[in-house]
Amino acid sequence: MIENGRRGDAAARTVRGRRGGAAASGQVSPERAPPPQVQKMKAVWTDSDDATCIHPGHPLISGSSRVLNSWRALFMSGGMPQLRATRQKVVLRGEVAWVTCNEQAGDEPSALEALNVFERRDGRWLMIHHGAGPVFVGSKPE
Repeated sequence: MIENGRRGDAAARTVRGRRGGAAASGQVSPERAPPPQVQKMKAVWTDSDDATCIHPGHPLISGSSRVLNSWRALFMSGGMPQLRATRQKVVLRGEVAWVTCNEQAGDEPSALEALNVFERRDGRWLMIHHGAGPVFVGSKPE
């Protein structure tokens, strides 16, 4: 295991300050310009067809275009709260790393547990999978 502050820093930094639930369809109206968060997401995600994402309460989304469109829909809806990531843990295994964390919006009692998987491609750490699910109020982490 590699904690924040060591070799897994690049993977850990990508999870901080982003995400939440999103539209699972990945369909976005092209009339509006995407917010700046979409460009940041595009820079973090792989552009290959093996990208996958599971937003809370939604089915698996596969393929980089559909995954990015799901984030675009979320950001453009204005419904994504500012999230605080805690209990971040980074594990590095060769060319693959994963980050787990708890994400909470403001003073809400509910939270999400997230898993972000990265792969080093051409010297860059790129996200290949994101998944998040709700934590029941009162649940304690293991």
